[in-house]
Amino acid sequence: MSEIVDDDKKLVKRVKQYKSKKQKKRLNRYKRTVRLADNYREWKDMPEYEANNLAPYKTLYVHFRNPQDFQLFKRVIQQPLFVTTKSIWFPEKKRAVLKNLAYTDEE
Repeated sequence: MSEIVDDDKKLVKRVKQYKSKKQKKRLNRYKRTVRLADNYREWKDMPEYEANNLAPYKTLYVHFRNPQDFQLFKRVIQQPLFVTTKSIWFPEKKRAVLKNLAYTDEE
């Protein structure tokens, strides 16, 4: 890791030496490429992970004219809603308990 920091310091010094914007841009692009390569090396032997598509099928904004309409809507959908509620899932989606999950080594 210290190699990366040393290389970065050298690159910063080199960037300061250059006068033209074109030279600085080229060097900064090179610097980003080096960092990406370092990131890929960091993740090389990591286990594969596939995320399920958690995006909603449809998002719908609902407006209420008065508090009575809001109360009626709560009864119809049979979900707890509050004035501060920003979003809900229909049908109600239970929250997953993630604190009990952990990564383990397969060895």
